[in-house]
Amino acid sequence: MPTDWTQKILDGATFKEFALTVLEATSKHDGVSWDDITAQSIKIHQVEIEKAQKRIKQVSKMSNKAAFNAAARDYREKLKVTQESLQKTAEHGFKLSKMLLHVAAYQPPCRRRSF
Repeated sequence: MPTDWTQKILDGATFKEFALTVLEATSKHDGVSWDDITAQSIKIHQVEIEKAQKRIKQVSKMSNKAAFNAAARDYREKLKVTQESLQKTAEHGFKLSKMLLHVAAYQPPCRRRSF
């Protein structure tokens, strides 16, 4: 999944637009504490744990045949999603590599003092 920064590249941003996005994003995060990030992460994981517990209850009530059919259906769906994701990843990698070349070649302007 692309970050806010890389999504700009995938959407066709120029090097200048990308650089400004990075600058803006880093200045926004200066006031975010580690505790805020950790608390948010804990909430996300709690939701996922609750989903998994609910799924365990559902599966434990299934017959073997129903469980097998559900597993086969889930497998086919995940296989399709994985194949689509691999295709997107290849496309994204190309776009990101192009931007990386611009970033590596960037030379900041000289700051000269006038005397």
